[in-house]
Amino acid sequence: MSPIRLLGAERQAASSFALAYPERAFEFLSDQEIVDGWDLPNVRLTFAKPEDSPEGLPLCPRWLSPETRRAASLGQIMPRLAEKFPDYVLPIVPQAETEGKWVLKGDLFHRPDAPLSGAAGSLADVVDTHGCGLVYQPEVEAEASFLVMGRRRDKTNVTLGVLKLLAERFFRIDVIQAARTVERADLVALSLDALDALAYTGWFSLNWIEMQDRTRLASFRPVPHAGLLTLRQAGADLLEEPKGVTVASPNHGFMAYPHYASYKRIGA
Repeated sequence: MSPIRLLGAERQAASSFALAYPERAFEFLSDQEIVDGWDLPNVRLTFAKPEDSPEGLPLCPRWLSPETRRAASLGQIMPRLAEKFPDYVLPIVPQAETEGKWVLKGDLFHRPDAPLSGAAGSLADVVDTHGCGLVYQPEVEAEASFLVMGRRRDKTNVTLGVLKLLAERFFRIDVIQAARTVERADLVALSLDALDALAYTGWFSLNWIEMQDRTRLASFRPVPHAGLLTLRQAGADLLEEPKGVTVASPNHGFMAYPHYASYKRIGA
């Protein structure tokens, strides 16, 4: 069986895949010199660039084709969903208004480095050095955050799980430090409605923010995230082609610990 090629393997999801499926071989492709997971027995590292258009499963929208990346950007997807579901989608705008506080986000893909938020004036001088595009979202008080992650073939064939995010860290990339599956029929239904409205097929990650009065969608990305082993243990095997609507069972969790080891560099 050929190795599963993961594009953008500097993302946390790469090691998550390899740990979730020890019986499968994986090829990690990245344009970063240092990538986690090099010491896993089922992993091989390969240097590659998004512009080379290698085949495989993208873990970051940087590795999608330019057309697909634009079509799946926050600036394209979120306004479509906000128009159809105004009560549960946080708006995304190309320019922050003078009133209120805003979160600065990457449009085409997650903006590297620490999150930035504040008044519009404090964000005005931020330069898009990463080429991800910049968009803005109103800053809200969150009581909890949830990740609905899965894979959709069509309306009646979807595999997904709801992860309550217990701890996150934001370095150059975002890392889920702790999460557990929960039973949230409302988030499952809302996520399925959103995917139906987009007629979306493929891998997805939907981030939901629970506020005092409601839960609202904060972002959509067309890629998987970490938590693959937990979802598999909970009955949602995302490498299997979706058959029917399968939802991960609750009370399965994981915690990511710091790992200190020597590193090998990927040769260009």
